[in-house]
Amino acid sequence: YRRLILSAFLVVFFAVLLVSVFRTSFEGDELIYRTLAIKLENFQNYNLKDTQLLNTLPKQIYDTEIFFYPPTFISILSLFHIFLGELGFKLVAPLLFIVFCFVIYKTVYLLTESKNIAYKSLLISTFSPMLLFLSVRSSMDLFMSIAALTSFYFIVKFKKEEKKIFICLSGLFIVIAILTKYIPVILLLFYVPLLLEILYKKKMLKNIYLFFIPFFLLILWGVYFLSFNQSFSFFLQYQFPNYK
Repeated sequence: YRRLILSAFLVVFFAVLLVSVFRTSFEGDELIYRTLAIKLENFQNYNLKDTQLLNTLPKQIYDTEIFFYPPTFISILSLFHIFLGELGFKLVAPLLFIVFCFVIYKTVYLLTESKNIAYKSLLISTFSPMLLFLSVRSSMDLFMSIAALTSFYFIVKFKKEEKKIFICLSGLFIVIAILTKYIPVILLLFYVPLLLEILYKKKMLKNIYLFFIPFFLLILWGVYFLSFNQSFSFFLQYQFPNYK
């Protein structure tokens, strides 16, 4: 049945690819990300100023010196657009779909050491309505989820193999997730205690610093972001449009 699952996965992928490539209408967030990606590749400011799109959006939220979310996902869109043009924008989501399913398979296999269970997890993820929805849209959420899950994968990998590099890689990928969309910061409440427990049992507690080395990227972004938006009122306006 493994071949059947792989065949189903490939059929779904090509269906997702066709839908994504031939879509002609796009949601507001997608247009925002595409506009920002084009500005980045032209070395312009990371905001929506001087764009036609801004005229269709609430200016109290979007007319800022710097866009609210970090440019991690936007940079990927920009790279694809540089090499593939408009097609690049449409290919990102289906390719992320493949990567996400692969990471789920690898993580489940690492946890269970059972290919049967891993293949079943691949089948479930392949037909997940939410994943299928995200796989045809340029969405930060799918990329964020991949990075967050990869971080967890390396924590488990370290538990099994005790290689210090996996601690640092786990920290790096959770930082990438946070620098995509801020929500994964909540996962630190789970990841850090889990890692501390593993390190304590292995008598390697002093190596916890390796997890936090990549966090200097967060500090750099925070300094840059706050240098343009020095008041939390900007954050409140973005989250709550009725805030004054």
